[in-house]
Amino acid sequence: ILAGAGPRDQPVTLTAIGVRVGFAGGGVAIDRLSLRGPEIDVSMAGNVTPSAAGTSMAGTVEARDTSIRNLLAIWPGTVNPELRGYLGSNMVAGVVNTMSLKTDLDPADLRYAFSGRPISDKALDLAFTASDARLNVVEGLPALRRLSIAGRATGTSTRLVSRQGRIDMPDGRRLNFSDGLYDQVDEHKPGSVARISFRLDGGADALASFLRSPVFSDLGSFNLDPANVKGKADLRVALPLDVHHIPKIADLGITVSGTITDTSVERAFGREKLEGGNLQVAYEAGSLAIRGDGRLGGSPATFDLRLPKNGPGEVAATVLLDEAARTRRSLPSAPQVQGPVSVKAVSPFGPGAKGGTRLEADLSRAAIDGLLPGWTKPAGRPGRLSLVLSEGDDGELRDIQLDSNPVQLRGHAKLEADGSIDKAEFTTLKLSPGDDLRGTFDKSGGGYRITLRGNVGDARPVLRWVGGNSSGGAPSKGRDPPDVDLDAQINIVTGHNDEALTGVSAKISTRGRELRALQLRGQFRSAGVEAQLARSDGSGVPLLALRTADAGSTLRFLDLYKRMVGGQMQVTTTVGDTQSGSVEIESFALRDEPALKRIAAQTVQEPSSEDRTGNRAVRAETNVVNFKKLTADFKRTASRVDYRDVVIYGPEVGFTLAGYVDYGRDRSDILGTFVPAYGLNNAFSQVPIVGLLLGGGNTNEGLFAIDFRVSGPPASPTLTVNPLTAVAPGILRKFLGWMMPEDEATGATTPPRAASGRATKPKPR
Repeated sequence: ILAGAGPRDQPVTLTAIGVRVGFAGGGVAIDRLSLRGPEIDVSMAGNVTPSAAGTSMAGTVEARDTSIRNLLAIWPGTVNPELRGYLGSNMVAGVVNTMSLKTDLDPADLRYAFSGRPISDKALDLAFTASDARLNVVEGLPALRRLSIAGRATGTSTRLVSRQGRIDMPDGRRLNFSDGLYDQVDEHKPGSVARISFRLDGGADALASFLRSPVFSDLGSFNLDPANVKGKADLRVALPLDVHHIPKIADLGITVSGTITDTSVERAFGREKLEGGNLQVAYEAGSLAIRGDGRLGGSPATFDLRLPKNGPGEVAATVLLDEAARTRRSLPSAPQVQGPVSVKAVSPFGPGAKGGTRLEADLSRAAIDGLLPGWTKPAGRPGRLSLVLSEGDDGELRDIQLDSNPVQLRGHAKLEADGSIDKAEFTTLKLSPGDDLRGTFDKSGGGYRITLRGNVGDARPVLRWVGGNSSGGAPSKGRDPPDVDLDAQINIVTGHNDEALTGVSAKISTRGRELRALQLRGQFRSAGVEAQLARSDGSGVPLLALRTADAGSTLRFLDLYKRMVGGQMQVTTTVGDTQSGSVEIESFALRDEPALKRIAAQTVQEPSSEDRTGNRAVRAETNVVNFKKLTADFKRTASRVDYRDVVIYGPEVGFTLAGYVDYGRDRSDILGTFVPAYGLNNAFSQVPIVGLLLGGGNTNEGLFAIDFRVSGPPASPTLTVNPLTAVAPGILRKFLGWMMPEDEATGATTPPRAASGRATKPKPR
């Protein structure tokens, strides 16, 4: 009988059976029934008493050091068959250390007990302790082992407490199980559920292994390799369970709360490693949330994972990248980008999750200077970059959007395995508000082929960038830039001072920082502009040649000088870190030049003469002064330009100049000689002896001239005029040049510098 009574036909081996039975008045009294065996020690006593109302039964059962499986074998199948069946199938091992069972079944309870119906609360009182139990809670989860259990049950309720246990994963990792509680009341009522709670703690790697169990496949993509995870996990779990109808784990209504501390995960986001992570875990009503902070790739980061019950979720990581962090990742750093940049990465997560990782960079706290030509942004001004990194390893960047007033980009790109750009296309490319440009970038060898097309492009940001002054952000002097072959065709290119170059066609090639080829064509109204790069004879040094039929428009476009009108200009210069060359301008005029008026006001005021036709000569202080020619040699190093042998002359006035302008140090110092009525005045200096006495020995000075000096900040220089030289002919000015040394009086050389960097004060002569 016993052999056939246990779950799964579990046999019970007995070595001794003892029984003493008495009969009286139609009843039966069992004074003692004992069962002994290798894994069973059970004693029973009780009686069955008939009455007019029916038969009643009372008794006791005591057990010590008995196998749980053996007790389940002698559990009557008619008493709570659902619970007996669940434990019979899932409680696979364990020892009952002590058990005390008392029953008091009246006729109704007795009938119910043997018919499978619920009995009353008073009909049963069970207390027990067990150890080394093993329970398979649900299929698809590792078993609970080494359970220590204390329990009490009545006819309508059950309460189990587990002090300790463990979960052994198939890979040998282990989680501790403690504070377990199983509590169920009104077991006989429909819909009654057991309240279960417990604590899991142990290594984060063991938790990762536990979450890879098949039963969690419906909850999300917990496919972390335990070998890549370290840390400490401490979780509290609570769930309701209908032992009669156990649902899928996603429908259980589990609540999980706890922490995962001192966590490290290799390749947590792409190639980035998570270190020192402290995470808060919450799972409720089918929704999972994990929040916390740590260091990602060595940078401070925060994390936020959300997975709703229905549909995919997302995981977000926000990283603060300082200067050192960007350098480690080969991202732009000083001087192009200075200050912290916050980057947020958002990836889809969970069943059915699709789409790539969205990256958002907040540039508000960073100062930007020359990351793109002419792009400058102080710290504190808004700026935002966003893009989507496609799924897989194709390296595609979609929906690129850069907004940092006035800079704006829209497009997509594809990356190489090393993170460099393979190709890109921008449907919107703005460096200034009025830009209407588009461009493509294609990798070619070690460089890029760049194509620019559009209706309108503003050249001012690029001019400031190339110029390298404080307002433009010079190109970085760090590692060499990539090789570039640029092909640009733009209908209108706007510059400084409302000047515009139309029909622009440009082809430029660079190799590193070296300009290898340049061809540029355009027009200022009807005046053509051409520039090209050629090799000088013999030396092989590249020379840039610029020719324009409208020098005034060209200089205004470049924001070099605003008051010139017309002029045929030709510039020839070397290219590189230092440029030296010459400039020549013919047939031009200066309009409303205040410095010219001030110098002219210091000259001797002679009555205006008449020419042979009777027309009166034009005075130098008129609004427009015509010049025949300008020639000059120059040398540019970084932000400083040195001028020498500058000669400007026309029928009315002439100049000789020399000096320097240093935009980087905000200084300038130019010495010059002003010659009124240049055509007639300078004729005397051409006669050898007379010219020495009257013209001072310099063929570019006249009989009457005035020395002047322009110094101070380039934007607001100070003009100083020596009025004594205006009345001194020729060589006498050498002795009256009180404001400059003798060799500087003609402006023939650059002023000498004192140790302080200021012009030296001349000694009295």
